[in-house]
Amino acid sequence: MKKFILFILLTFFLASCATIPRQAEDNVDYSDPATIDMIVATNPDAISEEQFYLYEFAILSGFSGSGGCYLEDCQIEWLRNTENSFRKRKTELRDKYKRHFEFADSYLNHEQHEKALEEYKSLKCQWGIELSEWLINNSGIKNGRVRIKEYHGRIHFPAGITAMTKDRNWLFIAYFKGPVYRYDRVKRKHAVIFMPKDKYDWCDALAFNGTELVMKLRDNAGVFIFDNESCKISEFKPAD
Repeated sequence: MKKFILFILLTFFLASCATIPRQAEDNVDYSDPATIDMIVATNPDAISEEQFYLYEFAILSGFSGSGGCYLEDCQIEWLRNTENSFRKRKTELRDKYKRHFEFADSYLNHEQHEKALEEYKSLKCQWGIELSEWLINNSGIKNGRVRIKEYHGRIHFPAGITAMTKDRNWLFIAYFKGPVYRYDRVKRKHAVIFMPKDKYDWCDALAFNGTELVMKLRDNAGVFIFDNESCKISEFKPAD
């Protein structure tokens, strides 16, 4: 039903757009990458606001942060250029936050961490800023000193907790498809201390002995030990 409605709407609006030819077939699949390619080849200055929302829907319908489908650079560039075109026409397009959040999420998952950081900053999304900064400084680290940046206040990561451990001074929390955080209960500061290379290998067990934190990743993806005093991490390799 969703695809049928999208087909009807697209057929109506594409008919009025000189850049994209009207399709004569009854069964047009607008999730087809070729159709999206035609959309991103459209001149942003030549479309109406109504057409933009239609094309945006077609592009973003393929985005699924939870399903591992992210926007490509050419799609982000077209959406951004179109925003600029309408801004010159004194029109601010709606849903800007949602659109730019999907830009940031796509950059992050394509390992374009600096671009993700800039988007999260523009959105004032603190957890995105923290994760991007950690990845810029430490992405892929398995052994060595972790570069840690502390932030004031409590942790606000938008995902379920998968593991937690604490003592009188420290609280450690792992998040679903997310990082492991450390919270200093005395100074009331928090920091990302580890993010798996693959977010689907999230940490599902934590243990802390006062100096070292043991982090076990799901599905036997690995075990890492974080020294809370030296901030060094090491991958645990069991003896053969």
